[in-house]
Amino acid sequence: MSEVDVIYEDNHLLVVNKPTKLATMGAAGQPTLHGLGCDYIRRTRNKPGKVYLGIVSRLDSMTSGVIVLARTSKAASRLTPQFANHSGDGAQKTYLAAVSGRVEQQQGELVDDVYKDETAHRMRVAHHAKADAKEARLEYRVMGHHN
Repeated sequence: MSEVDVIYEDNHLLVVNKPTKLATMGAAGQPTLHGLGCDYIRRTRNKPGKVYLGIVSRLDSMTSGVIVLARTSKAASRLTPQFANHSGDGAQKTYLAAVSGRVEQQQGELVDDVYKDETAHRMRVAHHAKADAKEARLEYRVMGHHN
């Protein structure tokens, strides 16, 4: 992978479609969405040297989807709180998932405590009390099924 799939771009934002198996950032020795985004800005805007591109939200490497990147520090400072706001006032994230088997309830809510597993670089469900765990809440609705 050497290109980013740009959905929208202006002087403040770069909105891209992140494919699976690509880390948003921080994958030592591997391509990242952040690195590819910086290369894209450098190439299309003829910007030599270091390019600023702020990460305001992330997706796990195994997840594909739309990610908003800030092209300026001012845009990042305004967008970051919107993506971090869990009260419903900020950006809303919607995930679509395909699952194997039948989901018994057509809609519902799942609540777990999750923590960051630094060694694996991912979030995990805390099956026992953990001081650094945070509540994760998922509301779901079955949109269809295929036999």
